[in-house]
Amino acid sequence: MTDHSLDSAIASDSKGGPARTVLLAVVLCVPALKVLWTLGGSDHAREALLTMEAANWPGILVGMLLTEPLLTSVLAVLVSRTVSAWLAARHAAAEPERRLPLWKAALIGLVTTLAFALLVATVHNWAWGLATWLVAYLLRLGIVATYYATPGGRRERFATGARHATLLLTAVVLPLAALAAVLDGRSWANVLDCDVNTGHGTERTRLIEFHRESSGATGWDIHGAESVFGANCAFSQDQTVRAPWWRQ
Repeated sequence: MTDHSLDSAIASDSKGGPARTVLLAVVLCVPALKVLWTLGGSDHAREALLTMEAANWPGILVGMLLTEPLLTSVLAVLVSRTVSAWLAARHAAAEPERRLPLWKAALIGLVTTLAFALLVATVHNWAWGLATWLVAYLLRLGIVATYYATPGGRRERFATGARHATLLLTAVVLPLAALAAVLDGRSWANVLDCDVNTGHGTERTRLIEFHRESSGATGWDIHGAESVFGANCAFSQDQTVRAPWWRQ
């Protein structure tokens, strides 16, 4: 790899790389789109977001990650790669003449990517965790190859391939996984069966949980399309709120 190419890679990674912008967009936009689609309109989404308060905004994304293994795995891979590239670039910029031994750099990548894989495996299952680790580690080796490559060598070709794979995950796979999670029609939070006072008596209905309280829960009445308080709540096995977009 030429000095100019290496300097460009260091400059890009020191700013977080192209994945940073997409990751921020997912964190900021996907929760709002999830509520908008699942509840069926901007008026409903606005009422729900006001009721659940801004402090619960991260909970929407967390809820999606707990139910969508593909989105969780892709995010874990890209966060792992972005953090590793940023740290490597900062180290190279601060101490350009000092490099870790190749074996030590690869070992550090093994440990750091394994941490993300264990998180995915805990939330979902070992198969998703293993797939996350394999992809994250290959991309981590691509970062290592960037700093140890020689022009025209195997390491340079591997580093280039890893950067292309990162771009594919960032520009194509992550947006598609996020869109599928938004449009699948499943709730981002627990769905409860609760007794709700409708003004014409008490009815048993399904709620998307916003807040749990000692006497019940505040949530979104799926049938009545409004924020309500429910009592005597029980967890519902059916987390589907509406049919997914591709079946409509």
